[in-house]
Amino acid sequence: MRVTLLSFGYSYGIPFEADLLVDVRFLPNPYFVNELKHLGGEDSRVKEYILQWEESREFLKRLREFVDF
Repeated sequence: MRVTLLSFGYSYGIPFEADLLVDVRFLPNPYFVNELKHLGGEDSRVKEYILQWEESREFLKRLREFVDF
């Protein structure tokens, strides 16, 4: 299985190549934090911000279980 993570805007439509879409708009968004807004998703500060929230960690746990299934 190959997994590709892709960020997109719903106003532009769902990417054609998507076989499975997981909506994560319920997670805290680092874009709305001035210090993080300009950073990419691979920056460790963005990762730390997202993973500080219990709902983010719980979501990742359940998503991994789903993909493993």
